[in-house]
Amino acid sequence: MTTRRIVTVFFGLTVAALAMACGTEGSGGNGNTVTLGTSCFMFEAGKEGDFPTSGDCDLILEPWCNGRPGLCGNWVQTAETSLDAVATPPASGYISDAAGFQDCQEIDSGKVIVFKLSNGKYAKGIFSAVSKDGNGCVTGAKFQYVYPM
Repeated sequence: MTTRRIVTVFFGLTVAALAMACGTEGSGGNGNTVTLGTSCFMFEAGKEGDFPTSGDCDLILEPWCNGRPGLCGNWVQTAETSLDAVATPPASGYISDAAGFQDCQEIDSGKVIVFKLSNGKYAKGIFSAVSKDGNGCVTGAKFQYVYPM
């Protein structure tokens, strides 16, 4: 009986440690996790890179130096902190519907953001572990996302 309890506690701690190491604790949802720099990201490709035009980007993490990350794309930030909590894309509120899918605004890390993409699909994601340089300018962030939504 004591051995079973020890194994259960050890297993539970191991699973929790793995979840924290993988960056999934508290964020919920199945999906992909990437570390973004400050260049173009495409959900369809699942990576950052140099794409033919900036209009091909689904999102760009801006290197703003005002304390909060700037995000370009067509998105709406929700009040939710778990990807599982957002099952349906919001019907309105996207920042770039009239601006060619590339407007930029500040975001709050740890809040779910829903992206309305130019291909008609939706994605959702959450930013965490924002890194900054010595001047306080954003240099990257961990991004967990689900595509398509």
